[in-house]
Amino acid sequence: MWSFNNLNNFLGNDFLNISEPFTEEYTCYPVSFIGKDDMENGNKIILPQTALNALARRHISWPMLFEVSNPYTEKRTHSGVLEFISDEGTCHMPYWMMQQLCLKEGDIVRVTSVSLPKGTFVKLKPCSKDFMELSNHRTVLETALRNYATLTIGDNIVIHYLGKTYEIKIVDLKPAFACTIIETDVEVEFEEPFEKVQYVEEVIPVEESKFKGKGQRTDGKACKNLKKEKVRQKVIENPEPWKEKLVGGVRTKCAEYEDLLKKGRIPGIIGKLIERKP
Repeated sequence: MWSFNNLNNFLGNDFLNISEPFTEEYTCYPVSFIGKDDMENGNKIILPQTALNALARRHISWPMLFEVSNPYTEKRTHSGVLEFISDEGTCHMPYWMMQQLCLKEGDIVRVTSVSLPKGTFVKLKPCSKDFMELSNHRTVLETALRNYATLTIGDNIVIHYLGKTYEIKIVDLKPAFACTIIETDVEVEFEEPFEKVQYVEEVIPVEESKFKGKGQRTDGKACKNLKKEKVRQKVIENPEPWKEKLVGGVRTKCAEYEDLLKKGRIPGIIGKLIERKP
């Protein structure tokens, strides 16, 4: 005779547990692996067909929302689902979500169905002032959030605009820690953006070795001396020229010069050049 356990095993483990939330672990990969690069502009994931069957048996209404977590670090975020076309046992998500959860390609991710309230207020903090300098930053934000099903406090959502990537931190949400923003009006408030910290490389001079001895090789041979850098020394003829300065800047007496004058060695000064007699 069959029991309820036999019926549950025959129809599937989820047949009699429709009141419990859907929870499953998958091997996660980026959406770029299946050519869905445009999904990087949002926070929706792709699940296998068996996930849709399990969700349908639980009568979970649309939109289907999930808590996505790293089972080893307890990091978590929330998302919606775009399609049920991934291979069995795999889940594809935007790469920025994998970074939020500290996941790499091929790691295990846990997906749990949840019900979230509609958001009414969100406080955002851009990670750089570049986003706030856009003349139409509110319009850019409103357009980008259409691709997001949920928001979670602490997440850094990513916005791509005109070839640039902007990160914005979710600082606060109302009425809950995580909310859905599908078909709802949300009041938005901005905090001052994070300041960019500029790092300056400091060059630390290498101190001269205080060891003045000589090395010795284990085989007894003499060590080769390292070539020392030659330092050119500038020769200064008179290191103390101020001691020979002239009074008034003009030399008034010179014994050698006067001796030449007396001997007639300097013509045009005293008479003519006189030849020396032998």
